[in-house]
Amino acid sequence: MDARLHQRVKLSIPVSLYSRERHGILQRRSANISLGGLFVSGSPCGCCGSCLEVMVDIIGMKDVATQALIGEVVRLTSSGFALRFRNPVESQRRMLERLLWPRWDGANLFEGMLLLTMREEVTDLASWMRLTSLLCGPYKRLCCMHATRNERSRGQST
Repeated sequence: MDARLHQRVKLSIPVSLYSRERHGILQRRSANISLGGLFVSGSPCGCCGSCLEVMVDIIGMKDVATQALIGEVVRLTSSGFALRFRNPVESQRRMLERLLWPRWDGANLFEGMLLLTMREEVTDLASWMRLTSLLCGPYKRLCCMHATRNERSRGQST
């Protein structure tokens, strides 16, 4: 049984990790992410218990790039390492939610493909065809429902 507090989402994005111990920035890729942390592919940037500043850079989401999260290394594996976010503030939580559940209105198929390619390994024509069918079906409905729900909740809070 999985004891995680937050659901993980497969997401392969570039991440910059700053280590005070190593006095430098290392470039890696995420493998998955949640509101509680992320798994980074590649060699570890520290031992368990070390803290790193985490920056993500997503095209079209400039506000995301300005948010630095503090992550603590909690697990090391042969394929990478897990970081748990330390006390993210509200603006950081909103940024993570935007990363995890992107807003796509379902109108522009190409925009949807760009959003979904971060979550899917697209390496050949068959992968692109599968991605296109997802965007025309269940993923589109899910995104549209999420966008509608967000619009309703914003209207109620104003």
